[in-house]
Amino acid sequence: MPKKLQKLSTKKLIVAGLIATSVAGTALPVTTFALEPKDTVENTKDQVVETKKLTEIEIDQLLNDAQTEANNALSTLDECDFTIYGEWERMSDYMKAALSRINGALYNGADASDQRIVNVNKALEKINRSYNSIVGRIQHSINGLETQFANGSLEGKEIAVQQFEQIIKEERDNLKGEYVNETTIKSAEEKLEQYKLKLELARAVHEADMTSNMLKDADFTQSGQWELMASYIGAAVDRVNGVRHNGIENEDTKYVYDTLANVNKSYNSIVGRINHAINGIKAQFENGTKEGRTIAVNQLEQIIIEEENLKYEYVNKSTLESAKSLLAQYKNELDKTAKDNTEVKGELKEQLEVARGEVKIAIERLENADFTQRGSWEYMSSFIGAAVDRANGLVYNGVEYKEVEGIYTALAKINGSYNSIVARIQHAINGLETQFANGSLEGKEIAVQQFEQIIKEERDNLKGEYVNQTTINSAEKILEQYKLKLELARAVHEANMTSNMLKGADFTQSGQWELMASYIGAAVDRVNGVRHNGIENEDTKYVYDTLAKVNDSYSSIVARIQHAIAGVKVQFEQGGEEGQKIAIEQLEQVINEERNLNYEYVNKTTVDSAEKILNEYKDKFIPMIERAN
Repeated sequence: MPKKLQKLSTKKLIVAGLIATSVAGTALPVTTFALEPKDTVENTKDQVVETKKLTEIEIDQLLNDAQTEANNALSTLDECDFTIYGEWERMSDYMKAALSRINGALYNGADASDQRIVNVNKALEKINRSYNSIVGRIQHSINGLETQFANGSLEGKEIAVQQFEQIIKEERDNLKGEYVNETTIKSAEEKLEQYKLKLELARAVHEADMTSNMLKDADFTQSGQWELMASYIGAAVDRVNGVRHNGIENEDTKYVYDTLANVNKSYNSIVGRINHAINGIKAQFENGTKEGRTIAVNQLEQIIIEEENLKYEYVNKSTLESAKSLLAQYKNELDKTAKDNTEVKGELKEQLEVARGEVKIAIERLENADFTQRGSWEYMSSFIGAAVDRANGLVYNGVEYKEVEGIYTALAKINGSYNSIVARIQHAINGLETQFANGSLEGKEIAVQQFEQIIKEERDNLKGEYVNQTTINSAEKILEQYKLKLELARAVHEANMTSNMLKGADFTQSGQWELMASYIGAAVDRVNGVRHNGIENEDTKYVYDTLAKVNDSYSSIVARIQHAIAGVKVQFEQGGEEGQKIAIEQLEQVINEERNLNYEYVNKTTVDSAEKILNEYKDKFIPMIERAN
């Protein structure tokens, strides 16, 4: 909490005559204060409460009270927690009161060089410098977090937390807390930790959703499907255990545990019964007796009937339909009349050789083809699909399962790679193409990060088990191309910010030109990098064209307007009356010339602001001539 604030005089504030701004002659840069537009000298006439002139004692008291208000504002700036709603506005009220008293004192003849006025001016400048960091960054980022965690997607939540963490790091580490006090930074860090826990819970809910969807629709007779679903709910439960350890327990944590309970209820029916029975049939048809095969088929049929009578309570329809299809295949094989299957003759033998040849092609492509190429997976699938159709026909016509077992094994191997190649790598490439065609910069960033993570997992964690080296190498090349495209997208974004500032920013304000220059400087550095890698297009031209516009405006904005304003300030601080007069005339001439150029090099906002500054100095200069006379 801020330290105890200083007590003010209870004497009524008299600000008579503020409507006569040409007399007030204030040197305070009130137009830069981050308050409502009414808090300027030109718009304070509604604050007039009396019309009499003040005595010197009353003026002195006004100045003392103004300095006290400014000190209270600085104390709040240094110690208050600005993550709390309304605290910035509370501090602003102190500064408003200080400015109102100063304006009243100046109108009634106070000396503008009075140290108390100087002190209030310095306090105002310090608060203005902190506005962007506190309100424009930290408070704005907290609002973004609240919005995302109320209505946003998981990706939106991830981005909002990353951005908030980056802002805190920059304010603490890079700016050394220059613009944000330690209390606010610590409070922001506490909020960050809270939202990190909420993000973990959001991820857990997302994984529980994927689990629920698989439990409803997945075919668990397929190898690896149960394990994939179990990995989702396992990750979700681990996350929830972590957030509960930190005191969070709500409907979302209950949902995750309820989903786990649903998985556990289905385990016995799916894994302990159906999959176990299917594995038993496979074992019997590979090495068992005719009696063993008959028993295995009857057991699977009985299990399917029992589970179906439970109305899909524990086993979904997709799994039962797939189990029925397998049962029909094995029944057909079991019902075939005894044949001499020691040798496959005639047409059956020819069909078997063709099927084996198709499998050989499919496996060779699985191990060597570049599946980042469109149609490559479908081309391979056509071979294994044809081979499996032939194998089914051969089994139906009495060929023993062991003769075609290699074909079904190859199919299982290809199916095992489907998730890694099609659902992950190809899907990620499609996502990249979509984002770089129509997406936002944030969308492009996320798509590149996700693609890079997928490649790393397939290459390092799975050791290329499901994706061949050719595909991984090609994916890495595609990743590098999109990293360059992302750099160019960032450069275009920075050039857009530059263009917007060039059109609308007030370059009489301290640091605005430098801020814009940092944007275009970063953009040009990125473009130089991508051009070094052979990329040159309309976007690179746009960045260089934007740089040219900045350079064209440099002379007018920095070398003329800013230089002229600085000259006026110096003359009014150190120069004589003649120098002040010349400086004012020079600034006025520069403004007229730039306005006559129809804002070609200096935007209207800057010219209007410069004219406002000019009028303030003109107002200040008139009383000096009168006193000289």
